[in-house]
Amino acid sequence: MRRFFYVYKNSIKKHSTIFIKKHIRLELINIDYEIETDLKYIQFIIDQLLSNALKYTDSYGRVSINIMENEKEYVLLITDNGIGIKTEDMPKLFKRTFTGYNGRIENSYSTGLGLYLSQKLANKLGCYITITKLEEGTEAAVHFPKLNEFYTVAKKKEEQHATLQKC
Repeated sequence: MRRFFYVYKNSIKKHSTIFIKKHIRLELINIDYEIETDLKYIQFIIDQLLSNALKYTDSYGRVSINIMENEKEYVLLITDNGIGIKTEDMPKLFKRTFTGYNGRIENSYSTGLGLYLSQKLANKLGCYITITKLEEGTEAAVHFPKLNEFYTVAKKKEEQHATLQKC
């Protein structure tokens, strides 16, 4: 089990030059949670979402990382006050090789694979990603259901293994 902070720490460190160069303020809110998941997959997902937030946020902007909890799930939020996403691009964000209007204008090196691959990996972990257009900026959310099939299956196998050892 890893604390969310350590997963973020790697992503923040990886992108630290962009934070510094663009003078982007980082806000870490309510991140004292633990996660039990595949570290490489979740690291890729967070890197991608953070990279997008930084890519589309102007100098002196803001990026925040927050975790919220409700009775059904934990939600990791990466929010920025950048240029946002065009409304007509929203339904296509997770399609393979789709590059939105801002990606074509602002960044000629966008491949359109980042969100597609992130959603595929999230689904393998029993999670899913949503992107919300805000009045100013964008909010990317990774939803971790409290009881998903992966966790339930892993828990049952541990219990069965423990039972076998007791015999």
